[in-house]
Parts: sequence; structure tokens; C-alpha cells
Amino acid sequence: LASKDVLIYEAVNTSLTRWTYRGVLYGRPGPGVECPNFIPLGDRWILLMSPHGPVEYVVGTFDPATAEFHPETMGLLNGNAQYYATNVLRDALGRVILFGWVRCKGGCLALPRVLSLGSDDRPRMVPVPELQRLRQGAGWHLSNMTAVDRRLVLPAVRGDTLEVIADIDPGEVRACGMRLRCAADGSQGVELRYADGRLYLPNASVALAPQAGHLHLHLFLDKSVTEVFAAGGRVAEVRVIQPDPAN
Repeated sequence: LASKDVLIYEAVNTSLTRWTYRGVLYGRPGPGVECPNFIPLGDRWILLMSPHGPVEYVVGTFDPATAEFHPETMGLLNGNAQYYATNVLRDALGRVILFGWVRCKGGCLALPRVLSLGSDDRPRMVPVPELQRLRQGAGWHLSNMTAVDRRLVLPAVRGDTLEVIADIDPGEVRACGMRLRCAADGSQGVELRYADGRLYLPNASVALAPQAGHLHLHLFLDKSVTEVFAAGGRVAEVRVIQPDPAN
């Protein structure tokens, strides 16, 4: 069998030392895949695959008696291949926790996510709430701010390890967003830009519809890694950035 096929085996004893081959779970056209994950989410099953490119997902139904998987919905988990080699576990609370590898110099793990399915049978990924334990100090709480002359500089908000929760009302503007890791005068930096129903990130863009007229962005900045979550987990993107170290 070609390496592009995802195979399924069944354990025949409780100590998991003897297995029997059940067949091809999923035959994917194209090159081979790595790190397949297959796990139930409610009455559906999700298959994650890393095909030497962006992680792909396939959602469908699975019959354990016949070991047959019937795909229904598929797509990409991340807009590019910088998030890769996923793995999953189910914790003591019954949550499915998703881990992924960030393809950057030296490599690192992305933040753990709670994985679920929406009513559209597409994945929802949100950062685990336990990450709030990483917060230090009182943080910054800024509200009712309006961009003047096309931009608003927040000189008090500084750092290269930040968690940002932003609620933006675009109003009638054609585009809006934010820049991270800027120079002191607000220039340079890494741009997150919303326009025409899409969120533009470095190297790729993803579809994003405002909720109740607002953009809700939850992002984590960790040196050269940015993770952006939006739209109730419909958007969960990892980007490796290369800002000026002085910014």
C-alpha cells in the first residue's frame, strides 16, 4: 500500500500488544501523509493529516464494526504549513486537546487548543483556558478608542510576549487591523489586516465574518510566533514572524 493511505488496525487484547489489520481508513490522492490522528467528536469522527504541507482535516462518520470511514467535510486546519504534525488527547474533563508543531528555526510547540466541531461539521479551536495562568500583573485595559489619522499608537503596551484580546468595530472603513512589534513611532511591525471578509496574516489569508458587526481577535505573541484566534474558534492560525529585534 502506498504511504499516502491511512491504515487502521484494531487491538485484539487489553494490553495492546496484539493487533489485527482492518484495512485502509482513508485513501488520500497525492503525496504521503504524516502524523494521522483519528478521534470521535460527538457523533462524528475527525481525521487530521500532515501531508508535507498544511494540515488537512476530514470529518465524517465511522462504523467500528466494518472499520469504514465515510468522509463528509474536509479542509485545511491552518492557512499554511507553519502549523504541522498534530497530535491529540482526551483529558480528564472529556475535552479533546490538540497539539501542533510550529515550523520555525529550532521548532517549538504551539499552544494547546480545545478541539470541537461546529454545527457546520468544521473544526473549532480555542486556546485552553488554563493559559490564563501565564498572565502576569494587571495587564492593560483600554476601551472606547478611535483611530485618528488612520492609526492609533498604544505606546504603553509593549513587549514580545503578549496576549491580546481585541474587539474592533470597523464601522464604514474598507480595512482595519493592528500591527505588532512596531517601532517606537508606530512604523514597521507585523500586520494583521481585515478587509473584504478576509483576515490577512503574513503569507496567507483566511475568511472571517464579523460577529454582530465586530471583529473579535484573541492572539498570543511569543517572540517569533504569533497565534491568532477569531470567530469562536473558526479561525485559529499560527504564523512565524521575523520582526526587527529592537521593536
